[in-house]
Amino acid sequence: MKLVASWATKAPDGGIWIALSTGMEMKHILVLVDFSVGSDASMARAVAIARKAGCRLTAAHAYGPVAQLPDELLESISREAGNALQAQCAQAEADGVPAMAWLHPGSPTEALEEAEITLSPDLVVIGAKGHSAMHRLWLGSTAEAVVRHASCPVLVVRGESEAQLFGRLLWASDGSPDSGRAWTDALALTAEDPDLHVIHVAGEVTETDAEEGRLAAEPVREKARSDLASTATELHAAPHFVEGFADVEISALAQRLDCDLIAIGARGMSTHRAWSPGGTATRVLRRANCSVLVSREASGDAALEDAAHGVHAALGDLIDQGEEGARELRATVREVTRLAHDARDLEDEMLEGLIEAVREQVALLEADHPFAAEALSRFIRQLARLGI
Repeated sequence: MKLVASWATKAPDGGIWIALSTGMEMKHILVLVDFSVGSDASMARAVAIARKAGCRLTAAHAYGPVAQLPDELLESISREAGNALQAQCAQAEADGVPAMAWLHPGSPTEALEEAEITLSPDLVVIGAKGHSAMHRLWLGSTAEAVVRHASCPVLVVRGESEAQLFGRLLWASDGSPDSGRAWTDALALTAEDPDLHVIHVAGEVTETDAEEGRLAAEPVREKARSDLASTATELHAAPHFVEGFADVEISALAQRLDCDLIAIGARGMSTHRAWSPGGTATRVLRRANCSVLVSREASGDAALEDAAHGVHAALGDLIDQGEEGARELRATVREVTRLAHDARDLEDEMLEGLIEAVREQVALLEADHPFAAEALSRFIRQLARLGI
């Protein structure tokens, strides 16, 4: 199923344009299953979406890490998980959706990265609260980790196990390409004649702001308010222009309207990544009481930039700690990223040599700095996806 719809983007004068965007071409949905209540809800929603799109579905379960498990126990876990997955796939087939089971001996993020290479899903679906939900305060939930690593749209499902499409959508519009993609992707997940709402959050003007600054901002706000109204009319949606903190206002409005889905872009118009600490998409995912769709405008270069940004952040911490060689390694990653944008040719000996140097650093960092090692591994995997 391919959906084509209109979406809003920022004009040079700070207003909002209407442009055409091609949405999700849904051929394959990947559902990450951990057999929790949240996982059951995500499977039910995925079946409803796959039925509408006429596409196939893969139910995947990660049962790792497995390095320390005895072979007999590992075999038992694999067998039981496989049987449970097969039962869920049989139910999906009974509901008219072609389905297959897929087991991976690793973490959910490792399973996702392997699945993106071997299965090429167009949408990943995961429950908001799995068995590791208590870790959210410290390490971030499994769902957050999956959204952070995915290169395709991710639907994080909250609520009961309902095999139905979404009926009331709140689209968080900020004018970014990812935000526009979120709108078209979300329409592929909604029922016929859904109740549509669009919110644009302007930064709050406080009493402490300089008078001239507040006066200068007012025409821009009025233009944005007017353009939002026009956009909403074009999209047959109700407009909501508010001031404040984006995550707070988006989540609060979704709750007041009793929305069952929020659609938001992974990266906004800010120069900060949405998945950096405190990013809007991160905070909305944590605050929302309903399901959340996080979308990215399809771009291999953008995904590579995201991976490189993660490396720079991880190595920045090591530089602050005085770790020898971290600054040089960060410069190497920056140079690889630059060359990758200019040339996609394995015969480029300079690029090959730099990538090999990065690979060698992964093994050296794994023991004492696993976060940095994982960031580098993700960067290398993204290069491989681009054929570099």
